[in-house]
Amino acid sequence: MQQNMDKISRVEEVICLDVSRSEHQMPGVDSEELRNVLRSYALFNPEVEYCQGMNYVAGLLMMIYKDPEITFYALITIVGRFGIAALFD
Repeated sequence: MQQNMDKISRVEEVICLDVSRSEHQMPGVDSEELRNVLRSYALFNPEVEYCQGMNYVAGLLMMIYKDPEITFYALITIVGRFGIAALFD
């Protein structure tokens, strides 16, 4: 559990900054839900965690699906299927 908290604390500041910079470009997207999706992804994929730019991908998915859980799974699928992790790594 502590290890997960350490991972999140490493990326928390960057996630918050990026979401605050991009939230005005994503109508209808709840900023806290988007941050939660990105935190969850950082825990799910410890090799990538979070990288700048992921907020735009996840934000677009939130605009489309309007559901944080579906957005999370769509992000996992897109990053995995299309090898996007290499761009963020």
